[in-house]
Amino acid sequence: MTDIGSRDNSPFHTGEQDVQRRVGVRDQAELLGRQMIRPAMPDQHREFFAGLNYVFVAIAGEYGRPNATVVWGEPGFVRAPDATRLLLKVSGSSSDPALEALRPGIAVGVLGLDLASRRRNRVNGVVSAVCPQDQYLVLEIAVRESFGNCPKYIQRRQLVASADTRQGEERAFTVPESTFVAGTLIEPARTLINGADTFFIASQIGAGGQQNMTTTRPGISADMSHRGGPSGFVRIVAADELLFPDYAGNRLFNTLGNLHGNKSVALLFIDFDTGNLLHLSGGAEILWNMPEQQQFPGAERLVRFTVDSMMWRPGAVPLRWRRVEKGVV
Repeated sequence: MTDIGSRDNSPFHTGEQDVQRRVGVRDQAELLGRQMIRPAMPDQHREFFAGLNYVFVAIAGEYGRPNATVVWGEPGFVRAPDATRLLLKVSGSSSDPALEALRPGIAVGVLGLDLASRRRNRVNGVVSAVCPQDQYLVLEIAVRESFGNCPKYIQRRQLVASADTRQGEERAFTVPESTFVAGTLIEPARTLINGADTFFIASQIGAGGQQNMTTTRPGISADMSHRGGPSGFVRIVAADELLFPDYAGNRLFNTLGNLHGNKSVALLFIDFDTGNLLHLSGGAEILWNMPEQQQFPGAERLVRFTVDSMMWRPGAVPLRWRRVEKGVV
């Protein structure tokens, strides 16, 4: 059989193809990817994003090091005026350092996730414009890839409270200063990780932040992905090291394909009760058929993450959620 991956119009880069091939699903993934991954947003995805209060964002960084963050607002703060553009309104005075990197030419990945319905859709693209609007910045993202994911491993949560959804403005509570620590985890961060049933991982393929906007298939792309499991599914195995399982999914291996070619990733943990955020940057390694895998029921492989730096942002998110039920793992 002709190797489907050799065709120039594959939706997958070589890292994704290598992982798919290793797992033995290369041809199936290619066929599924051509059905799922579109160069434009369907109407139902456009309507979905417009109804969200929050989205998770991966931002390509210099030297191949991505950033991971979450932004929020009233429904409509994200909208798609047409199938090839996604507009994202953020505060011009935001205290989030990750947003400082956003400028035209930067690759981004946007994950829209409704925890109440467990529905999620993704957009990968490039910032094409940054436009001031009152006290906000409106980011225009040129869509390169649009696709949905199944609800598996998502823990259902209901949005129950919001002090103020206007990002970066005065709120009804005081936000303490962020804490930066290099190469280790402070105790509140360890507590959050030990109890987490959800985190988000930003990855990128290609080095450097900016790219040529005239390129139809840019060499740099960023991706934001959700990871879920039972509480405690992420293990702290050393002061600067985490271990987490990779469960069966859609077999496209977008995230693992990215880190196969670029080990630099960023993790984001959120305390849904308090709004605390934990940002981690470091390197990830896929562990194939390791003995430790037996400690993670259902895991098909493991990922080892080594912390280079962390940022602790107490009370950074004004939204609060209540867990309704557990997703199927």
